[in-house]
Amino acid sequence: MTRRLAAFALYLTAAWAQPAVDAPRAGCLRGTDGALRPVHGITGALLAGAPAEWSVISAACSDSLALVKTNDSLEIRDSSLGLLVRWDAPAGAALFALPRGSQTGFVYYPATGTLIQVGVQSPPRTVLGSQSLGGVLLAIASPDPLHLIAVVSDTPGPRLVRISAADGTIESQTPLEDVAAPLALLNDGTVVFADSAGLLIRPPGAAVAGMALPRIRPMPPRQAFVTERRMALPAAPVSIDQMGGVWLAVRLADGSAPLALRLEGARQRTCRIPTMETAQ
Repeated sequence: MTRRLAAFALYLTAAWAQPAVDAPRAGCLRGTDGALRPVHGITGALLAGAPAEWSVISAACSDSLALVKTNDSLEIRDSSLGLLVRWDAPAGAALFALPRGSQTGFVYYPATGTLIQVGVQSPPRTVLGSQSLGGVLLAIASPDPLHLIAVVSDTPGPRLVRISAADGTIESQTPLEDVAAPLALLNDGTVVFADSAGLLIRPPGAAVAGMALPRIRPMPPRQAFVTERRMALPAAPVSIDQMGGVWLAVRLADGSAPLALRLEGARQRTCRIPTMETAQ
C-alpha cells in the first residue's frame, strides 16, 4: 500500500467514525466473496469499506442508486447502499444500465432473456421479452431514461442496438468489430473490452453518433477522446463492472485487488481498490 493510500485509509477510518465527516463516495464494489461494499476516496486513493450486504451475484452503482441482484431477488439501494425496495427475480446473474442522475434503471436477466425497467416509485416493467433481440446481450447502457443501447452477440457478429424504453422498439443496429466479453458499455457509447494484451477503450464512432440519442438535459462541454486506446494490464481481466458514475471496476485473473478505471473526457486514470479489513 502506498503512503498516499495508507494516509487516505486512515482518513477514511476517522471519517466513518465521525458522522459529521462525509468521505467522498466513488461507488460500490462486489467482491469475489459476494460482499457488496461501498467505495470511498479520490482518484489514486480508493478504499472499499465494510460490507453492506452478502450473497450478491451482480451489482452496479450510479451517482444516486445501486442495483443489486442476489440469487432470487432484485434490490434498489440508495447512494449509501441502504435498501429502498426489493422484488423477487429469476435465479442467476443480471446486467444493469443506470442513467446518470436518474431514479430509474434497467435490468437484463440472461436466464430468461428479459429486459425490464425499474424505479424507486414503480414496480418492474418489461421492456423486451425473451428472444426479442435475436442474440445474447453482453452489456447494456442508458444515455437517458427513455433509451437503451446494448451490445448483442449473435452468429453474424456483435452489434450495437438502440432500443426505445417506452415500447421496446429496436430503433437502429450497427455492426461492431472484434468486441467480446468481458466488456462494459458506457452511457455515451464507449465500449471497454478485453483482448490478450489488456483492455481496449473504443470511443463512440460515427455510427453511434448517427443514432442521434436524445439528451434530457444539456451535458457539460468536454474534450472527448476520439481514437481507440489500449491499456496494458498485469493479468487477464475476468470482469468489468460499473462501480460508479465515472468509474469502472476491473477484476483480474491473478486475484489481486481490483483495478478502478476512470474515463472522463480525454483522461484515463487507474488505481487499485484495496479492501478495509473488518472483524468477522
